[in-house]
Parts: sequence; C-alpha cells; structure tokens
Amino acid sequence: MRNLMKISLRLLPLTLLFVVLLSTASGQVVPTNEWVHFYSANTTLNSSPIPVGALIDAYDPDGVHCGADTVRTAGEYGFMNVYADDNITTPGVDEGADEGDDITFYINGVLATPLGPDDANYVSTFAILEVDLGVSYELGILLTAPSDDGGSPNTYVDYSFALTNTGEGIDFFHLDAWSEGTWTAELISPATTGYMNSGSVTMVTVRHHIPGSALPFETDILHLSATSAMSLESTILADTAQVTTTAETSAAGDHDPFIPGVFELFQNYPNPFNPTTRIEFSLERAMDVELSVYNVIGQKIATLTDGFYSAGTYDIEWDATDETGRKVASGIYFYRLTTDDYSRTRKMMLMK
Repeated sequence: MRNLMKISLRLLPLTLLFVVLLSTASGQVVPTNEWVHFYSANTTLNSSPIPVGALIDAYDPDGVHCGADTVRTAGEYGFMNVYADDNITTPGVDEGADEGDDITFYINGVLATPLGPDDANYVSTFAILEVDLGVSYELGILLTAPSDDGGSPNTYVDYSFALTNTGEGIDFFHLDAWSEGTWTAELISPATTGYMNSGSVTMVTVRHHIPGSALPFETDILHLSATSAMSLESTILADTAQVTTTAETSAAGDHDPFIPGVFELFQNYPNPFNPTTRIEFSLERAMDVELSVYNVIGQKIATLTDGFYSAGTYDIEWDATDETGRKVASGIYFYRLTTDDYSRTRKMMLMK
C-alpha cells in the first residue's frame, strides 16, 4: 500500500482545480450592485486552519444564499462578497441581506460559528469586515470494491468502485489508481478530484489493462485510493480498496463459449457454489477430452475427467476437493476443457 503522506502531497495544487459553489439550501448566489466584503486569515475546521478547497456560504435571515467563496489559501477566505437585496431594480425579489441583518455562515454545508473580531452583520454597503469562522464535524470516506474479474490478454476490465462520504459535511476528495504489477490502471470517471455531499455515493470507474503478453492465469492487483482534502497532513483521512484481475486463456473471452464444429463449455451451476457444482460440456464429434480445475496462479489442482468421449452432452460434478481429496479454500477457480486441438477456460467461485 502506498504511503498516504505521498498522497497528501498531491493535494497541494487543488487551489486551482475547482471554483465550484455548492449551496447548502436556497440555490445559487444572485449578484447585485451592493455588497459587503467579508474575509478572514484565521478560520478553522476541527481546530486547524481551514483546508484549501473548503466551501464558505453566507445566508441572510430569510435563508437567501447571498455569498459564497472557495478557500484558496489554508486558514483564509475572502474577500467574499455578501450581496444586498436590490429593492430598486428588482422590487419584490429577495436577492440578499438588508442593512443590519445578521449573516449566517456555513463551512462545507455545516453551520459555522462567527469568532470576530468584527460582527457578522451586514452594515453599510462596501464595508470590509474581518470575521473568523470555526466549525467542527466528523469526516469520513468509505471505498467499496467490486468483485474480482478477468479478461483475455490485450483487453481491459472496467471496475466500478463505490465512494461514500460518511462524514457530516461536504468533502473534497482526491482519487488515485495504480496497478501493483506491470499492468496499467486508468481512472475513467469521475475526474481525479471532486466534491461530495454528506451521505452521497459516487461511482468511480477504473480500467485495468491486461497486456497482450499476459500469461494464462497471470494476475495483477488494481488499487484505488480516495483521500479527503479536508483532513490534516498529520492525520490524513483516506481509504483504499483493491481488486484482482486474472488473464484468461481464451482470446474469445468469457462470453463467447462456442467453438464452431468442436465443443461447447458451459458456465458451471450453481455459481458461486458450496459445496458442489456441476460443469456441462457438449461435443460435436468424438474426441479425447480432459476437464481440469486450476487455482488463480495456474496450478492444476484437480482432474475431473480425462478420456475418450463420443459426440453428445455431458455433466461432471466437482465437490471442491483437490487431487488428494482435501477440501479447497474459498475463492476463484478456473476449469478448462482441453482436446488435442482446442481448449476453453471458464471461471467459477467457491463461497463457504
């Protein structure tokens, strides 16, 4: 697993990545011709300087969203325009604050506490007010991996990971995907960074490329990490998940089981299975056939049948034991049907 501190260093350039205003309630800010500037050089999240990428939102007493800013320097925000209601140009439409209104601030959608030195109050137009803010809430990120999969050499497998914001506020995440071996990993969607509301789930698609040089049953591990930009360098919050991709032996792929004029090898049933499963194959003509089971590193662990068969359909049972009669462990296995001229491999899963 990669050092999480290395991941945190990649968060430094986030200042320029997003200028996105996410409203916590009442829609987007409507600029008017009058405003008050609010700023701070000492705003905190969980008692530490507010991180780059944090969202500051301002509301008037009527709940109108009248100001928004994105933190570009740790610990600071502003100058943030908090707009006044334009009673002259748009009478009857409430765009913002009136003189004397108390302004309510949110950080990442969580109610913040004004700490001065100035009051959080809409005073005369174009005033400049220094209002430090503080907020404390729990952060949380959870990555859930899909099932392991496989494919033919010189193809790729797309995986969908579920990224959940289990924290209490909007989070700004960073994604990183890499392959443990020599295969390549590519983030397909979303981008490497993004915002997530509390409780929301984002599906992350990662593509694992299987090289044409991959050997039968060769495997590689794909890793995905998600890091919260709202966490501190000293206590960085991140989660990782991984899947294993296996190179299958047939260039036809797992969904093309028929070799015309020769045989069919069907998917085992049930699958997943415990404690037994049945494997069916069909022969177009008489031939010598071997049906064997392999583990994920390509070792033959059981020969289910080896002999001469007439044309027809056959059904073989495997009781999840190896050549010595011992029960094998839960996991992914492969079964291969081989003749003098052809072979076909499929994948199955034992779940105890």
